[in-house]
Amino acid sequence: MSQLSRIGGAIAGGGVYRKCTQGMDKDAPCEERHLVDDPALMVPILSGMQQVVLAGTARGLKVPAGVRVYGKTGTADQIGTKDEIPYGVAYNEWGEPNSWFLGIAEPEQAPACQAVTPHRIAAAVVVPRGGLGARVSGPAAMEILGAVQSLGYLTPKAAPGAPGAPGAPGAGASPAPGAHGAPGPVVLSPVPAAPSPSAPASAAPGASPAAAASPRALTSVSPRPAGSGSPRPAPSVSPRPASSAPPGARTAASPRATPPPVATPRPSAPAASPSPAAPSPPPQGP
Repeated sequence: MSQLSRIGGAIAGGGVYRKCTQGMDKDAPCEERHLVDDPALMVPILSGMQQVVLAGTARGLKVPAGVRVYGKTGTADQIGTKDEIPYGVAYNEWGEPNSWFLGIAEPEQAPACQAVTPHRIAAAVVVPRGGLGARVSGPAAMEILGAVQSLGYLTPKAAPGAPGAPGAPGAGASPAPGAHGAPGPVVLSPVPAAPSPSAPASAAPGASPAAAASPRALTSVSPRPAGSGSPRPAPSVSPRPASSAPPGARTAASPRATPPPVATPRPSAPAASPSPAAPSPPPQGP
């Protein structure tokens, strides 16, 4: 497994093979060996490993968010050895294959398939007799790379004092609305629309168009009494009420208009009673 991770580190580092101390002490010098003269020779390898994750045997793995992974799955068949007998592996028989996976992770914001990209990390996982590499070692490697990303090892770190650096004044924060030097929100007051002169301001529900169009009150004519000789009275018209609306404004009929006054029929003169007849003179004798 250590050899596999070193190979992944050489591919990720532009063809430079690094062998560090067993203690992995911080800032300890590592042995370096340039395997190729041109780092661009690693580009075809990285491109092929990217296709493994996108459309190859590792396409079903869940890649951590914000991370680009170049991968290689492996399934190595092996006959059981004497050393594996304590682990339940049959000696000198073909058992489950060994599962392994190699992954190289880098920030997703970096250009893909570059010969050398800062902040790359290689991880190798080997599970003896684990089966297919894409089913056992691959998911384990993705969990490792996801943990590495959550700890900030794959995040580029800007120099202190540079724009966007952690702790720099104003870095990563947008000015509050209305703050000094920041444009505040613009609020537009609504402009009421002018009423149309051709339409009434409001219409009563259920009112007829004729009643809404004209505020003139209706007239009522009393019927002519039967047998009356008096002339038919003139219709009574209620006066137009004074409007409090400004000049030029039209008013609408009230939903419940007051019924117009009804003209009372003028009573006809009573018929003159006939005067009693004068008494006839008594008859005279011969």
